[in-house]
Amino acid sequence: AIPPAGGTIYAPGPATYRVASTVTIPSTVALAPGQASLFVVSSGATLVLAGPVVAPPTQSIFTGAGKVSITSAVDAISVKWFGATGAGVVADTIALQAALDAAQAGGGGSVYIPAGTYLTSTITMSGNNITLFGAGSGYVYNTAGTVRTKLKANAGINSLINLVVTGLVADRTGCVLQDFEVDGDLLATYGIRMSNANIVDRVRVRGCLTAGVLLDNFTNASRLYRCGLVDNFGSGLLVQGPSTTFFTVEDCHFSLNQLAGLRLEAGVLSNIKRCIAESNGGSAVSIFRPSTHNNAIGGLNFEDCWFEDNGSSAAYTLTIDSATRSEGSSPFRIKFDNCRFNTSLTTRLNMNLQAAKWVTFEHCQFDASTDASTLSGSSQARFVAFIESATATNFTGLSATQL
Repeated sequence: AIPPAGGTIYAPGPATYRVASTVTIPSTVALAPGQASLFVVSSGATLVLAGPVVAPPTQSIFTGAGKVSITSAVDAISVKWFGATGAGVVADTIALQAALDAAQAGGGGSVYIPAGTYLTSTITMSGNNITLFGAGSGYVYNTAGTVRTKLKANAGINSLINLVVTGLVADRTGCVLQDFEVDGDLLATYGIRMSNANIVDRVRVRGCLTAGVLLDNFTNASRLYRCGLVDNFGSGLLVQGPSTTFFTVEDCHFSLNQLAGLRLEAGVLSNIKRCIAESNGGSAVSIFRPSTHNNAIGGLNFEDCWFEDNGSSAAYTLTIDSATRSEGSSPFRIKFDNCRFNTSLTTRLNMNLQAAKWVTFEHCQFDASTDASTLSGSSQARFVAFIESATATNFTGLSATQL
């Protein structure tokens, strides 16, 4: 029975409580499941919790084919409330999705993933303004960070976390992903696929076939903070789509990816600050305008970034190009301010500008490369400026021949 004027519903355990039809627990009433208490919600029924849920985040509470809607201001909905194990043995997809759906039914909120390894196929952010957070990602690429919460692909999928529902401006927005690792395990094409305006913070993404994170069409004001996009079979970050415009990447690490650290095929008035791209198989930064869209790529600002030991002896730290290599299709107004281009091998090359316009290097350092072609370009590389950037104190810098 539900107390009429507030109070707490205690559900002693071990016991199973069946919800055969829709039940609403008002905001003045708390639900306190006992240990090993399980609510089975039948198909077609909804358990609406408008009041507090008093249960530890590791307890399993809800199951069944019906729905759970948590509209109360709980601190966080735990995925383990819906039966997720986090043991890395059985698939937790249904429980993960159920927790997100419960938050969406309540108009948004926070969903917590306790420490553990969660095998999953694609999970979709069910609505806007949902925060999905874990117990820690170890977001740097070396052993200095300890992974506590990991989402790991268990099947061939397009993306492990998907925020692109329609491919239009109606895609998910206002969502936050925070403090967990995404492991594509060479099964997922992308780790995170998103557009619109969302935030990824302190997340490590690895083991994805095409890119760790994909900023897709209609990205507008999405932000990546303090992330490690490392050890992917493709690139760390891929930005694409004709209507992808503003985005911000700050304090992120792109390392050990087989292709580029950052592959930018779209973007206008976007900022990359205080990032490190090192030891990637391809370029640290590859800016490329494809022939699949006519929208401009420009107004890209790189500030206080470090690019080191990227590519083989035949690869460049920075490449800027377009599919048609014409002045009209060139990426334009790209600025590097206080950035370091460094190699440990004198045969590695700094940049290849095949189609670019108004590219500025201000207060930048170029070190170690002795190859005469370390700065390479074509007749479609126009208005390239080096401002206080030709040499660096205590480093080899650029020679007059290279310039």
